[in-house]
Amino acid sequence: IGRSTTIFAGAITLVVGIVVVAAYDQLDATLATEKAYGWLAILTGIVVLVAAIAIPSVASRHERVVDEVR
Repeated sequence: IGRSTTIFAGAITLVVGIVVVAAYDQLDATLATEKAYGWLAILTGIVVLVAAIAIPSVASRHERVVDEVR
């Protein structure tokens, strides 16, 4: 998975957690959510975002040069 995909997934998870915590009273009746799930989503989103941003992406290109025999 690419870094941009991971950042996007972490951001979406964070936003969903914030929505669940902020609108708990309205969502509890319709989605049967709990504030603990919202806080877990917020924590998970933050961890994923920090990891995706902080961990360096390592890309290496190996070029092999073959000497031609004449």
